[in-house]
Amino acid sequence: MGHVLTDFLPGLGVWRKLAYTGPKDLAITLGDPHPVWHGVDPVDLSTRKGVTGFYARGYIDKIPEDALVTTRIGRHTLPLDYVYPSGEGQVLAHGGNDLTGWANDPNSSSKLTTQLIDWLVQR
Repeated sequence: MGHVLTDFLPGLGVWRKLAYTGPKDLAITLGDPHPVWHGVDPVDLSTRKGVTGFYARGYIDKIPEDALVTTRIGRHTLPLDYVYPSGEGQVLAHGGNDLTGWANDPNSSSKLTTQLIDWLVQR
């Protein structure tokens, strides 16, 4: 998805850069259960190829009250990825760069691409 900086869709929050000084500030934790992240170990999202921060380096501010927060970031577990109803469907907002970029990783994060596509097809 990328960093939302313009209010182009009702309910989208605003991306905010996280002030970070080390790996714990960028650690990913799972939030509300969702099929896209089912079976994904947050450690595999937090550190990629020995580097922290590939998944995201910010959080989302002002998300809808009825949103499911599926992942969180940092020591304060700030909202990162979330899903909320919109019209007859749902919006999945990712506060990082690209959920499909993990497809070839040698760990549980590789499930994201397939599970995202499966979820979209079911919508």
